[in-house]
Amino acid sequence: MSTFATNHTTAGMLLPERIAGHAQRCPDTPAVVADGHTWTYGQLLDCAVQVAAALRERGAGPDRVVGLACPRSVDGLIGMLGIAFAGAAHAYLDPTWPAP
Repeated sequence: MSTFATNHTTAGMLLPERIAGHAQRCPDTPAVVADGHTWTYGQLLDCAVQVAAALRERGAGPDRVVGLACPRSVDGLIGMLGIAFAGAAHAYLDPTWPAP
């Protein structure tokens, strides 16, 4: 069984809340390294907030499910965070299924 150090200020917070809080405290800290590019927490937050705003304009919010069809990537992570920031739930749709 793994044990994780928890900070009493983040205990009980959801992942998007934790990422947003970390981005506000340490925006230049590397969050993701993929495809030769490093994304900071600040960059992830900025992109996810833009996605959330666009989704809200299209009706996403509480009690709504947004389909997410993209390969596992930074774009997928930003999409998941944006959906969560919009207040909606996401349903991952595998873009390779069904196979042609």
